[in-house]
Amino acid sequence: MRIGKTRSERGFFRSLFGTPYGRVTEAPARPRPTIDNPCGLPGPEMERLLSLDEVRQWVEATAACLPWPPRPNDLPAYRRIDELARPHIEIDTAYHRVVVERGEEIDRKTTRKLDELLFWVFEPITHSIASSYAAARHEPANGYRRALFHRQLDLLGGLDPAWRERQRQYLLAILDKHPFTDGGPQTID
Repeated sequence: MRIGKTRSERGFFRSLFGTPYGRVTEAPARPRPTIDNPCGLPGPEMERLLSLDEVRQWVEATAACLPWPPRPNDLPAYRRIDELARPHIEIDTAYHRVVVERGEEIDRKTTRKLDELLFWVFEPITHSIASSYAAARHEPANGYRRALFHRQLDLLGGLDPAWRERQRQYLLAILDKHPFTDGGPQTID
């Protein structure tokens, strides 16, 4: 007995190919999913810069790999639509993740690697999902940060194991300066 709907029944493919930005006739070329890369994310071998529409397809397809859908405003815009600190993506000779607030550019990250851009997009999204998860299950003084860190690492690891390890190193650096205060071990493994 099957419980729940399949991806096609949930509108997975419709969400990829029938979007408010217009219809796309074929899926983005993705590497084949493997045990080390369950979502089939692009590796360092992807050399050419993709168009903005192709990047949007990659972002939406990667978001579909998350266990919970991100809120629409968590995903980046693909043109500068507002100045309320919502990230947007620009492409010229490289990929740019740009944040503008009140007419002032407050953050710009630049790379030529799609994998790097996708990490920059999904790190805050997974943090937001993990934060909601931890807040619903833990009091702030009773393991909230520990639950948040574990959940975010699980979410990133489900997208790309290399992203999990990258974020793990970042979180360990935070814990060196600001250790857990809940009485548990000072590790996130």
